[in-house]
Amino acid sequence: MRCAILVLVLLAAGWCSGLAAQVEGTVRSDKGEPLAGAMVKAVDADGGVLAYAIADGGGHYVLQVEPLPEPLRLVFSCMGYEVLERTVDDPAQPVDVRLREKVFELKEVVVRVPPIRALGDTLLYDVASFRSQSDRSIEDVIKRLPGIEVQDNGRIFYNGEAINKFYIENLDLLGGRYAIATRNISADDIASVSVYENHQPVQALKDIRMSDRAALNLTLKRQRTLKPIGYMKAGAGWGGETKWQGELFGMLVSPKNQTLVTAKGNNFGEEYRNETQQLIGSLFDTKTLAYGVFSQMPFGEAQIPQSRYFRNRSVTASVNTLQKLHEHLTLTVSADYIREKDSYQNAQVTEYYATGEQPVRVAEDSRSHLDGHEANFSLKMENNASTRYVVNELRFKGRFHTNRYLLSNENFMEQTLRNRDYNASNNFSAVFRKDRRVYEVHSLVSVSSTPSNAMRVVYPVRDSLGVSQWAEGLSFHTRESTAFSWLAGYRSSVGADLSFESFYETFRSEGRHGCSADALSVNDDSGYKLVTSIEPYFQWKGDKLTWRTSVPVRMHDLKYHDAWGGGMYTLHKPYVEFRTTFYFFLPRNVKATLEGGRRYDIGGMEDFVVNPVYVTYRRQNTIGAGVLGVRRSDYVSASVRHRNTVEGLFCSLRGMFSRTVNNRMVTTEVDADQTTTGQVQARHTGYNADVMANVSKNVRALNTTFSLIGSAIFLKRATQRQGHVVDIKNRMYTLRGEVRGYLWADRLSFSLDGEYVRTSQVSDALQSPVAVDDVTAHARLSFFPFKSFEVYAKAYYNNAELFGSGRQVNVFVDGGMRYSVGKFEVECTGHNLTDRQVYAYTRLSNYDLYTYSFALRPLEFLFTVKYNF
Repeated sequence: MRCAILVLVLLAAGWCSGLAAQVEGTVRSDKGEPLAGAMVKAVDADGGVLAYAIADGGGHYVLQVEPLPEPLRLVFSCMGYEVLERTVDDPAQPVDVRLREKVFELKEVVVRVPPIRALGDTLLYDVASFRSQSDRSIEDVIKRLPGIEVQDNGRIFYNGEAINKFYIENLDLLGGRYAIATRNISADDIASVSVYENHQPVQALKDIRMSDRAALNLTLKRQRTLKPIGYMKAGAGWGGETKWQGELFGMLVSPKNQTLVTAKGNNFGEEYRNETQQLIGSLFDTKTLAYGVFSQMPFGEAQIPQSRYFRNRSVTASVNTLQKLHEHLTLTVSADYIREKDSYQNAQVTEYYATGEQPVRVAEDSRSHLDGHEANFSLKMENNASTRYVVNELRFKGRFHTNRYLLSNENFMEQTLRNRDYNASNNFSAVFRKDRRVYEVHSLVSVSSTPSNAMRVVYPVRDSLGVSQWAEGLSFHTRESTAFSWLAGYRSSVGADLSFESFYETFRSEGRHGCSADALSVNDDSGYKLVTSIEPYFQWKGDKLTWRTSVPVRMHDLKYHDAWGGGMYTLHKPYVEFRTTFYFFLPRNVKATLEGGRRYDIGGMEDFVVNPVYVTYRRQNTIGAGVLGVRRSDYVSASVRHRNTVEGLFCSLRGMFSRTVNNRMVTTEVDADQTTTGQVQARHTGYNADVMANVSKNVRALNTTFSLIGSAIFLKRATQRQGHVVDIKNRMYTLRGEVRGYLWADRLSFSLDGEYVRTSQVSDALQSPVAVDDVTAHARLSFFPFKSFEVYAKAYYNNAELFGSGRQVNVFVDGGMRYSVGKFEVECTGHNLTDRQVYAYTRLSNYDLYTYSFALRPLEFLFTVKYNF
């Protein structure tokens, strides 16, 4: 007995001596600013270092101490600040400190700031090292940063993955609508651009939920804070008609408040929708089935920017403000409005291929007049602390369109579209973390209504009705979820996500061809879908590897009623999914991810809308097949990323393969008068594989960044055409290169990017394999013959294939001059200097060929005056 007691005492003593602790907190300056790169050390009684950590871009640190000394002493240090020592009694509580700035004199030295610095998972790009005097906004600088890509719509990618947050001074003012900042803030106002790798936006979930996405943060120059900054701009010109432009942008950033305001308008081809669109995925923008029935541009859209062929009248206004109520508590209010009145002219020739038959050829000439309004409002309260996260966001959206399309085929006809759509939603989330336990609650409520969505076709010459179609619908969506997590040990955690999701939807439509009652097609469907889910998971975190695996189980209960046809559709069935992910943290700044699993995509009310709906004067679409759509996908994906900040080298490689089993198949019937698409019940298997490689290198000696992106996509699927099953194989290869930089003491700046795309298709419907090659290049050259005076030119080159007519070369050239005097800028801009009239190209889609030609905006000029403040 005594021996047993002695053994227990020795084991208990050994266990106590090996206790480990995780200490975390935030390091800030005495002014409350986060101190990125601050050093935090745990020391013993003799001053020996037991463990250390480096604060990230938000000043946050996590320190693992094993064994745990008593007492625990932490030493905080940062260049330019006094060293602080703190004794910690309770390691489970956050240890937040503030360091006092240290005043000292430096000898006369030349300090060279490295262009890129790495502080743990944080990268700091020095803007001055990448800045060119030709830059109009901070977006121009971001495009030049190695490892970062900016798409045409403003979406930012880091190492091939879209960012998951965008911050200004580590605060989320814009909630994903960040193009309004990157395209308006001057590069002269920004000191650095930071990238937070593997960013988890919720502080309480750090080390619990892994993320392979990055966030981007803009840090302003100190002298540009605490006062309004921005610009005012006005201009006039000529190009077939009087041209005009007016812009106002203002921003105020202080420790307690951020405010950003814009007001813009023009008819010079500038589109504003990208500035206010959501660039980070959101659950809020739910739509009714009725809203998506009709396309806003049903007769074709060019591959070139809309500014080349849209005759526009655009206005927009936006107000965004964030108030910091407490250290972690913020209140954000945003409102924006956009009005776009556009028109364009194009011709379209479609060749529909059928099995064993000559293709059906349809030609259409159209003039489209688009008139749209959109208004958004959001109110968000957020508390993002390391132990408690609470957020509530209320959103409203309204969309209104009145469009008119004039078509001249064999008969002149007019097609009109009028729709109204409203959405309101509220999203609440809370995360509580105490010691080893994490508890989560989430609630989403969203309601969308489309009271009117109507399309009408008339023949003015005959004064007769061609097609009349209207649709209306309602969608009510809720999602309540909770989650429990427990840190089972120093390296492992277990937990479960529980959720309940409900959908109530209605869809009503009525369409007819001509005035005959026999041609009437009606849908009247309504019902609900309930999804109850539980997702247990296990996570193990090591020094070089993190593994997370989960098994989602979802119970689907649905009931839909077809009031017109009298049908009733019900389901009560569980579906079991699986996913597992490995995160590798390898030497030499190499990170890799390997993921695989199985997922299900279960349909809804749309599967039971079985009567056709007219979407244009000649195209009908039957949305459902009368059977619930079930897609099962087995997938595996992998990625490898490497960065070397000293050499300015960033590389990434991603690949994915999936096998999808679907119980429905798309069917198409085509003749000279009508195209009908629909769904039929038919089990078939599709395959999808893609791979993408990305390399970016900054050559500091040349002040130039080189980027190369290559991708390949392989698809195999089945469909029905004219009642016959057709197997289709698609391949798409893309190679894209970019060069951006400046030379000769920044007197010459340049950017050049080129892209080659090859799309090929093999199918039973085609008499022989079809391939379309497309080559596109953009170039911009800016020269400063003397200080403050810029002469620039921009060129667009496209070598496109016109099926059956050889190839066509399209070249567009823009140019201008800009002169700066103090805070004023005077600029003269010319568009389409070659006065190109038509842009044409061929596109391969599914198994059909589409050849488009678009009338372009004419040669035009604009003279503007800009005042920066």
